[in-house]
Amino acid sequence: MSAFSTEEAINNVDNLETINDFNTTLLKAQNDNWDALEKLRKWTYDKSDDFSEIARNSYVKIQTDYAPPFMKGYAIINELEHIKTSQLLLDELVTIVLDNKPIYHPLLVNNVNENENISKKTKLSFYIYILKMSNSINAKSYAENYFTK
Repeated sequence: MSAFSTEEAINNVDNLETINDFNTTLLKAQNDNWDALEKLRKWTYDKSDDFSEIARNSYVKIQTDYAPPFMKGYAIINELEHIKTSQLLLDELVTIVLDNKPIYHPLLVNNVNENENISKKTKLSFYIYILKMSNSINAKSYAENYFTK
């Protein structure tokens, strides 16, 4: 039986407190607590934080949960604002999907749909790609809806 040193025990307690703080903040943010949501948002920018990516995905998901029905799934995502979908071909759109996490896919589907400079053929091919390859429930749902219009 191996015993923990005092330093190891303190580190383990600190790690548990960090995990507890994150989980408590996330739970509060999911239950309409603005301060917790802001704390989560700040963690998204701290790339050195172990929870940065989870915080970013959770923040976007919470935004979409509280968005008005007509905005469902279209949270403002600063990292994707620079993309000009009107100038892209299907291969380039697919590359953007591959380069971004599934939480961003609904925004890309919406951008493609609203852009009148993208041909209907390219749009439909893009939606088929999303249906086959994306791991985002919202993106697949939106892509599927465009076939029923």
